Amino acid sequence: MLLLLTGTLIVVLRAPSVIYVGVDSKVIAVGASISSTATQPKMHTLDGVVFAHAGIFKDLHGKLDAVAAANQAIAAGGDLDAIVERFGDRVQPELQVVLPEIKAENPAYFNAKMTQPLVMLFASARDGTPRVAAISFDLVPGSMELAVKVVRCPGDCDARVTNAMSLGEHDAADRFLDHYSQSDLVKDPVGAIRRTIDYQAIATPDFVSLPATIMQVTAGGISAVP
Repeated sequence: MLLLLTGTLIVVLRAPSVIYVGVDSKVIAVGASISSTATQPKMHTLDGVVFAHAGIFKDLHGKLDAVAAANQAIAAGGDLDAIVERFGDRVQPELQVVLPEIKAENPAYFNAKMTQPLVMLFASARDGTPRVAAISFDLVPGSMELAVKVVRCPGDCDARVTNAMSLGEHDAADRFLDHYSQSDLVKDPVGAIRRTIDYQAIATPDFVSLPATIMQVTAGGISAVP
């Protein structure tokens, strides 16, 4: 079995009137061995929603397809909470099927990297307010069960300020973002995302690499940031 995984870093900045989502470009093929493979899009848009993924997103035997699950969840309509719930309902059983196969085929990689097999970030301003929801699937220690967690902004953050969130392969990114003040994030949000991804790529080049893709979400729509 061969799985395609992203050693991806997702960096999100949410301000009261705009969301910026940035992802790196690394894609990793994992089977009995690990190797880089051709890049694939890791950020997508559909019906006014942007989504980006970090972790396992597809296997080659049709057992898991996180992108198809996200597209299906968005196409069914509703707000971000409804989209996230539908996505989780479809993807969690798919992950439960493939995780034992990863553990059997590459136990070293499983033990090192599968504490959080998948995280998906959804962002939208369809109702006029920029909103972010991130759903993560975490392996319960000592078992093969998954704990699902959803973080929302507004909801789980101070919606009055610019909020920074990093997901995936993000330890170095978190340290880098800690040095940013609110005024710096407001002044140069795109630069902050680019430099954060670059910093993580230097720290973990086997799992994160440039170039980065950045999308902007406002009440007026979704656009790519050059």
